Amino acid sequence: MSSRPALDLPVAASAPSGLPLAAIVRALRRSALLIVVGGVVGAAAAYAYARTLPKSYTASSLIAVAGSGFAIPELQGALRPENAADPMPLVRTEMQALTARDLVTRVVQELQLNKLPEFNSDLRPPSLVSAVKGWVQSFMPSTQEPAGVSDPLNGVIGAVTNNVRIFQDNRSLAIDVGFISQDPALSATVANTLVGDYMKIRASRQSRANTGATEALSDRITQVRNEISTLEDQIRTLRTSNGTVLLRAGSVGQQQLEDLASAAAKAAVERGQLVANYNRATVLASQGNSAALASVLSSPTVAQLREREAAASGRVAELSSRYGANYPGIASAQAELSAARSQVAGETQRIISSLGTQVRVAREHEADIAKQLEDARSAAVGSENARAELKRLEDEVESRRKLYQTMLERAQQVAGAPTTEKTPDVYVISTAAAPSGPSGPNMKLAAGFGGIGGATLISLLALLRLRQVSAPATPEAPALTGLTGLSVAATLTGAALRRARGGDALTTDDAAVADQLAGAVRKLGRGRRPKLVLFADASSRDEAAAVAAFFARTAFARGDRVLLIDANLRRTGTVPGMPAPTRDLLSLLDGREWPDPTPAAAACLEYYAAGMPAVAATRLLSEPIFANLLTQVREGFDTVVLLAPSVDVPETAALARQVDVSLLVCGKAAPLPAVSRFVAQGQGGSGSGPVALVSTAA
Repeated sequence: MSSRPALDLPVAASAPSGLPLAAIVRALRRSALLIVVGGVVGAAAAYAYARTLPKSYTASSLIAVAGSGFAIPELQGALRPENAADPMPLVRTEMQALTARDLVTRVVQELQLNKLPEFNSDLRPPSLVSAVKGWVQSFMPSTQEPAGVSDPLNGVIGAVTNNVRIFQDNRSLAIDVGFISQDPALSATVANTLVGDYMKIRASRQSRANTGATEALSDRITQVRNEISTLEDQIRTLRTSNGTVLLRAGSVGQQQLEDLASAAAKAAVERGQLVANYNRATVLASQGNSAALASVLSSPTVAQLREREAAASGRVAELSSRYGANYPGIASAQAELSAARSQVAGETQRIISSLGTQVRVAREHEADIAKQLEDARSAAVGSENARAELKRLEDEVESRRKLYQTMLERAQQVAGAPTTEKTPDVYVISTAAAPSGPSGPNMKLAAGFGGIGGATLISLLALLRLRQVSAPATPEAPALTGLTGLSVAATLTGAALRRARGGDALTTDDAAVADQLAGAVRKLGRGRRPKLVLFADASSRDEAAAVAAFFARTAFARGDRVLLIDANLRRTGTVPGMPAPTRDLLSLLDGREWPDPTPAAAACLEYYAAGMPAVAATRLLSEPIFANLLTQVREGFDTVVLLAPSVDVPETAALARQVDVSLLVCGKAAPLPAVSRFVAQGQGGSGSGPVALVSTAA
């Protein structure tokens, strides 16, 4: 929830004693002639004093900072950070270098400025002030220890440094170097000498930097050459120790590894074929299938024996069918058949045994090749690591050679660069010339300040006199009206205040005062009847409560629907002379209750009060809910009386900006500054209503 904080504006700067602005303006108008005379006299005195001062002349030389000019650009960052995007830090550094003590000392010694009275105070006659000071000190006992002997050159250096003027506009890289002197020719000479010595020192420093950079470059060249030699020795040693020989298709070890891998694959295939033949031949031999065995073995001898066996078997079959089983030739044919079969079996066993031997040999050969392959692989890993290390060393040698070549080229450029005393990064745009006219003192400026000072002094004296005259201890109503510019709406006697506090019946005199107060409020409304009327104490006597109760009761007596809101949340208790509160103000501000929006039909007198002090009173009265409450009761009542704390309390000024009319209750001890401050705060705010006084001094 947003809140509208109470303003706590100070009294206007032109009212140091709490005087109203109107009174101050009138006092200054009455003293206008004296103020003008004081300004003229001050201007004349300042002008006359300025004419007695010696004239000074300023000569200026202009230099520019253009950046670095080292012969070795790669090493320029070793001296200062000139690679930054913003050159202004370098310009400011050079501005400080122009006023360095060593540079100023060099100029003083070169031009012998310590022999000039303008800069050496020991050569000048004592001034009137110094003579008077010495005469006074001669009568006073000396309590200081004797000071040590000081170097007179320090004072000269300080005087010369104070006369150096360095200017830079922060928009360009140009620096204006000026010097102030009573001699125009000397001012130009000192400015040019200062710039010249600065350029010489800078050129010498830059030359030393280039020389140091050249030496560092030479050392670096030697170091890189030694590194290249060391790397080449490491390459030769690595090749020798590992026997690394590079062929067109790779290294020797790599080719051997490829050949062994091919041989291992071939041996595995051959071993597989032999094992398959041996296993099949063994199975067929155990089954006695000589025909299939002959095709498996693929032996010419077995084939021939199979042919003999077949021929013998055919002859046996022919003889048996032709002559019978008892034929004598059949036995011979059967013997021949048995011999052929025996030979076939013997040859088969011999071949199977030979196949077994071949299988064993093939397996041994395959294992040998596998071992050779494993050894070759281990050797290849070591060789590959050696090759990688060799490649790294060769790449590093190549990079060192490129760096070595670049450094040799830079060294040749530096050796061939001409030696000069100029600095390419700082150069002189224009030298100083003897000025034709003095630069000081400024007569017009001195006269202007003197006139302002004289007019200000007379104005302060006029305001001081006004404060002494217009601050009575017990101001009466006419004095309050004249000093604050506020009208007095009514004057209540002490008896009327006592009757208001006690709730007694009003007398005829009280009714007359009530009518006077009501008429003044309507007049302050500027043609319309004010509904929200605020009463506040101008002092700590708490008389506003009685006046607010008096105003509310008289309005009720006239037949109005009246509401009195005690907005003094710092109060303990209720307003004297009022009935019991009809609503709790804190409950309304907390949102727990809300008044009936329907306007009362007949005259009534209601009273809203907190009944106890509230924490954060300023915040509660600045919340929008309080403004909404005032809007609500404005519609339901003819007159809403708002009782505020004293004018010294912060929330009172904020309350004054929410009502139609504000009335300040001023007694005999009303402090004038408090009233003036409240007027400045209330009437200066947006939407604030008029303010009037209610006097209780009678």
